Amino acid sequence: MVSGRSHTPRTTTTGRLPDHLLVFVYRVFVSDDMGMLSGVESALREAADATLEITSEPVEDPDRLVTELREADADALVAGGLTPVTAEAFETGLELVARGGVGYDNVALEAARETGTVVTNAPY
Repeated sequence: MVSGRSHTPRTTTTGRLPDHLLVFVYRVFVSDDMGMLSGVESALREAADATLEITSEPVEDPDRLVTELREADADALVAGGLTPVTAEAFETGLELVARGGVGYDNVALEAARETGTVVTNAPY
């Protein structure tokens, strides 16, 4: 559960486990080419106790970001400093926004609070 919201993760079976076992699947959208995408992707996969579906598409336009998040049905967004995360982005059902860089100047924090979305940053 994240911020009081219960998450109903997607589930799938995988060939590595017996067919009767279910594996959580979380969809992550990476909006910036932060010059370290392979590092971000491998760190996400190591940290998650789930199967991750990672979509990466450099996006700087806020309206396009909302469209991409909806199309990816994303649970989480990894964004660098070039991506404005607007109130509309939080309305897509995001549970987590992880911003690479210092500060939250391009993140609609009030919308994050209203939707119960966790926002974090990692200076690099």
